[in-house]
Amino acid sequence: MNALICPNCKAELVEDAWEEIINQEDGGFLVDAYPAYVCKERCGYVKKIELELPETPNLFKFATSELSQDAFLCWLFEHIRLKTNDVVYDVANELLNFIIKKYIEVNIDFQFRNIHDYSLEIKQQLHNIDVLLKLTPKDGSEKIYIIIEDKTYSGESRKNQPESYAAKIKKRDSKSTIIQVLFKTAYTSTGERKKFEDRNIIFIGYKDIYELFSVFQNDMHENLILNSWWMNFIKQYYNPIKFANSYTITPAMTLKDITKDVKDKEFPEKIAFQKISDYLFDEIGQEVLINTYSVQGKGHIDWHFELKKDNWVIKEKNITVNLYFIWNTYDFNLVIKTSLLKYKPKKKLTESEQEAYIKAREMIKVELKTVLKKSDWKLSNYYLQIAQMKGIQTLPLEILKKKITEEVHLVSDELDKIMG
Repeated sequence: MNALICPNCKAELVEDAWEEIINQEDGGFLVDAYPAYVCKERCGYVKKIELELPETPNLFKFATSELSQDAFLCWLFEHIRLKTNDVVYDVANELLNFIIKKYIEVNIDFQFRNIHDYSLEIKQQLHNIDVLLKLTPKDGSEKIYIIIEDKTYSGESRKNQPESYAAKIKKRDSKSTIIQVLFKTAYTSTGERKKFEDRNIIFIGYKDIYELFSVFQNDMHENLILNSWWMNFIKQYYNPIKFANSYTITPAMTLKDITKDVKDKEFPEKIAFQKISDYLFDEIGQEVLINTYSVQGKGHIDWHFELKKDNWVIKEKNITVNLYFIWNTYDFNLVIKTSLLKYKPKKKLTESEQEAYIKAREMIKVELKTVLKKSDWKLSNYYLQIAQMKGIQTLPLEILKKKITEEVHLVSDELDKIMG
């Protein structure tokens, strides 16, 4: 076989292993180790060896719903109940011990014996709880209920969802210990995670799942279901998040380029949008309040980066104005929007309320018109949106950032005059 040659120094390439250290947003890091061709003279050239394994059908490619994941978790814990003593039992035991350990960290007086000192019941969708584990001590002492709210991409379907389930159980069994868990395979930011932890909810995210399960990955092939779920998790969730976190935005890129990269590489949109927003708006003054959130659109999610000030309000006219950087996962827009200070959907407004709002909106639009027409804004006649910045899709980010910073300061100063 012909020797492989290093394209940099023309030395021979040899089979070896390599590691990449990937920095995470919480200050930690991940180590990605893989087989590679490495320059024999150590000039720095490395080429990853792609292992071409035959693709086999994976059930979880098609079983993508949260109900399917509920079923998988119930199936996983069933191996503890049946004491199967195989790799699935080991994974389930590791996951259960992780939950207990996390609970003890904030409830230091809690005592937990060996798992075999309890009888285990597993319920799916009981009282709408995704997965409920009931551990009953064999000596008849206090029961332990573990509520697992299972998510893939979605968030809570209603406010304080796990707490409402815990309250129902506490009403039926007041002396029990109730542990609330949120298990989520898709990306969640450090800030969102902390909000759950501040509510005394044990959050198990994609990094926790990887660290817990990867210990057993060399043995997972022994069980088809476990191995299929693991391979799908890596392909569908973990790898896209890992690669998105290491994705670098450069000054020469355009928003159009980034949209294409996100689609082609299947990056989580949330990570991509946050990276873009951080890049473009990091020179906006601290007096401007910012907030990132998503809104469900028709067949897609609209990502919003909101810029506002407390004084951009006219209370007597019940109206407020904000700027929004919006991505509908296809196009980006920077817009100025008005809305009712005490919000009501348009269809629920009386005729006089609509007239008052439109009059106030048009007053603000007229006041802004002179400044906006001198710049790169296009006035619009939508119910909420009054102006949109032109030509942001194809400008190099270095130029766009400078332009956006100037325009936001311009609009901000004018709104301070109008609304102040």
